[in-house]
Parts: sequence; C-alpha cells; structure tokens
Amino acid sequence: MSVPSKKFILITLLLLIVEVNFAQNKYTLISMYDDKNYYSIVDDGENIFLGTDKGIYKIDQLNNIILFDNLITGSINSSLKKKEIKIKFLNPPPFVPLQEEYLNSITDFLIRDKDLFIISRGKLFVFRELWYNFTPYESVRTITKNYIGSYSGIFKGNDLVNYPTYTNGQIKEYDEVTFVCYDGLVEIINDQVNFIYDYNVNDKKLGRFSNIFKLSESQFIIISSKGIYLYNTKNDGFKLVYDSNNSPVIPTRKIFRNGYEFRKSGFSFGYKNTINLMNLETFEVTKITFDQLSENIIDIVKKGSHYFLISEQNKLYKLSINFNYPTDSERNQIVEVITLQHPKHTIEMFDGYIVLTGNNGLSIYDTYNEKLYERVLIEEFNKGSVYLDDKSLKIGGLYGVYSFENFDLSFKKILQSMPTKSMPINYWMILFFISLVLIGILTFLYISGRTQKGSAKEDLVDEIKDYINKNISVITINSIAEKFNLDYNQLYQLNNDFKPGKYITEQRQKIAARLIKKNKHLKEIAELTGYSQSYLIRRFGIKKY
Repeated sequence: MSVPSKKFILITLLLLIVEVNFAQNKYTLISMYDDKNYYSIVDDGENIFLGTDKGIYKIDQLNNIILFDNLITGSINSSLKKKEIKIKFLNPPPFVPLQEEYLNSITDFLIRDKDLFIISRGKLFVFRELWYNFTPYESVRTITKNYIGSYSGIFKGNDLVNYPTYTNGQIKEYDEVTFVCYDGLVEIINDQVNFIYDYNVNDKKLGRFSNIFKLSESQFIIISSKGIYLYNTKNDGFKLVYDSNNSPVIPTRKIFRNGYEFRKSGFSFGYKNTINLMNLETFEVTKITFDQLSENIIDIVKKGSHYFLISEQNKLYKLSINFNYPTDSERNQIVEVITLQHPKHTIEMFDGYIVLTGNNGLSIYDTYNEKLYERVLIEEFNKGSVYLDDKSLKIGGLYGVYSFENFDLSFKKILQSMPTKSMPINYWMILFFISLVLIGILTFLYISGRTQKGSAKEDLVDEIKDYINKNISVITINSIAEKFNLDYNQLYQLNNDFKPGKYITEQRQKIAARLIKKNKHLKEIAELTGYSQSYLIRRFGIKKY
C-alpha cells in the first residue's frame, strides 16, 4: 500500500482548515450583554425567559430584553420557578464564532428560528445565522442556472468549458442553445462549442458583445459596444438596428421567462440619460427624458410600470413610465430620488427589495419601508453579475458567488455581517475539488452506517419520549441531555421528525386542554403541565379561581 505524499497531506490539512473557517461563519454575532449575571434560558412555548441575578427577563420577537419579574432571581426552570444553580459546561453548538474562553464554558443555550442564544461565564451572546451562502470562484462575471462565467474560465456545474477561456459579458441559456458573450460570441449545443464571432479575430468590426436576448427561434438581439444588432441564426447575419455611437446601451433587467424577456412589450433599454423602447418589428425607438435626470444611466431594472435605475451621480431613481402615453405625459414621472453614499454599478429587484452592488459592497433599499441600508455586505462585486429566479438571488464578486434566499431587514445588525476572507486565489480550485471528493466519501460512509444505527436511534427516541411523558411537569432539555448523556446537538439529530422542545410543548398543551375540559383548577393544571399560571391564563384563557 502506497504512502500518501507530503504534498497531498499538506493540501488535505489546508482544506480542513479552510472548511473549518467557512463553517465558523454559519452564525454572526448580533449582540452581547454583560449588564447582569445570566444563569439560564428557557422557552415556555411562546416566549423566551432569562434567569438572572436581577430577576426574570423576557426576550420578545425583536430580541429586546424586558424585565418580567424582579422577585425571582437566579436560575429558573421551564415553569419560571427558581432552581438551584449547578454549573455544568455544555458542548457548544457547531460553527459558532465564539472566543475559546467562552466557547468552552457554555452553561446554557437555546435556538429559536435563526437566532442562537448562548450563556457563558454569566454573559448572554445573541447570534444569527448568516443570511447568504458563499461558493468560491475567481472573479465571477456572469451567472445562469447551470453556468458560472469567470475571468479565469467558464464552468458548467463542476466542469470547465474548454472555449472560451474567459467571459466579460453575459451567458444566456435557452432550451436548445446556450450563448456566451465573451466580447465575441459562441454557442453551446449539446456541450459542443461553436464559434460565431471573435472580437479580435474579426478585426473588432462588430464591437464587443456583452449580452443577447431571444426574439424568436432564429432571431436574437445582441448588445454591442457599437449599439444593438439583430442576429439571424439561419444565415449567421448581423444587422445594426441601433447605432449607439460607441456609448453604452443598458438593457433593462427583467425576469428571464422561457428565454423571452422582451418579445411582447418591445425591447427596453437605457441610453445616456434616456429611457428607450424599441419596436421589435420596425426597430423604431421611442425615448423618454426627464429634466431632473441629466446624468448617464449606469444600470436599470423594471418591475411593473416602475423603472428603478442608478446614475453616474450615485443616485437611485424610481420612475413611473408607460410608453402607451405620449412621452411628455404627466403620467411619466420621477417618483423618487435617493442619493447613495457609495457608487454602485448593478441593480436588481428581489422580494420587494432593490439590491445594489458595486466595487465597494452591497446595499439594499427596502421599498416597503422606504429605507436604504448601505454596504450591508462588504465585497468587490462585478458589474452585471447577477442572476434571479423565483426562489433566490445570486450575485458574483471578486472571490465567488453569494446566494440569497431572503432578506431579513428587521435587524440591521445582521446585515452588517462580513463575507468570508478568502485564501490566496491560486489555491481555491484545488481545494474546492478536493472538498467535493471528501464530501462524497463522507456521504457514502454516513449512508452506509446510517442503516445500522437507525434502529438503535429509534429505540432511544422512544425512551426519551417515555421519560418526557413521565416527567412532563418538570422536564427540560438539559435534564434530558443529562439523563441520556447526550449534548444538545446529538439530542436534536436523533430523528428529523423528533424535536424534544416541540414534543414537550405538544404534550403539555394536550394535557392542559384535557384538564381544562374537565374543569380542573388552574393551580392543578399548572402543577401537572409545568406551565406557569400566568401563561395558562394568557394562552388558554383560563380564569383564575
């Protein structure tokens, strides 16, 4: 059996270090409280309560800490009754960026939705899961459903496309063909790459190609540094239908639907300081101007009848435009102008939020509350590197792809989280592919062992349920963990369908409902369920008698 080389061992160790560093960014610290001594944290099914040396405090849905009862001090149980303080260190949840001096002295913690509350050395730490996923690539220029285009190569899944070796413009996927605007233009059909136009080989006669849009099965609109071309696939012919005099044409960004973005409504684009609509049959262009908009347009997105654009003067404009009305109609107007503190080059709209990216980071404008959040993520993003579908938004930066499922703007602090610091670029792809191999091996080993352990875990879950049912009035997650010698993570990973906290809540509510039907006294119901009398009154509407 051959011995692994030192180089292989070194790369493997580096990979493990990198994966740990990435994992540590699963959470970001929102706040830390040291104004009092925190002993315990409990969830009664509706609210979270903290046992402290200054009384019981409640954490509301906005994570505000409010005094609930100043008469009960020290540690508390789930019934909000005082209990003896017993210091026992717990295994920390995975991937929490907490200093070692606190990580190894955790005495209690609780997870609610995406929030993680940790008590360590008498202090309360509040974390939240990061609001994006990150995949490393070198300088991402364009993103589609299946392709990543970067300055160092084009990837389909994990496979590198042989040609072209880079892209400056957009990639567009259609059912039967994929186009790559890399300054020139190539088509990919059944993974076969076909050359159509090369900027350098063809003496730059058509300019630099940056984007392409489908009009029909054989006709496409191509954005060039010289203007707008009509491309016919039947004869590979290019016809200049709009001469931009070497000024940039800015296509209006719209949701990509079945390959057709502009077939019915006409082709909308920005040019200098005007908004334009091209008739796709006659190729005549109607333009709308505004006196207040005198600077050049950098990028533009459309939602309904509203256009949102960013300008050279670092301004965000909201315009109401309907090309069915005369260009000077009062119905076409500037609705709002917002001054940006930092320059931006790309704009997209996702879930009611305007997403703005630039060389100095990502900003978000909340259209619901009309609030601008500047530089919520600090990274150098590439112009036009954005992909939107019904479920997520992906943005390309200098170091990789950021994927967003939603924007939680309720808490400004979480939006100030920073992207992962990258390793030297030369190592990324080596480490990335080795990571895939290791993940595959570990997945295989996990699946192989899971079938053997499944039965034992089910028996253990049944034992835990029985223990909970017998001790429902005093049961806590910590007491279960102590009884079965499991830490928090092991306890919650026994079975995807079994969550101890949820099971306790369900059982207590069933018992409470049953006793209420029997007209039992409030005090008796509280003693049998473990709920406080105040919670029973509030939750079930029981009258105190």
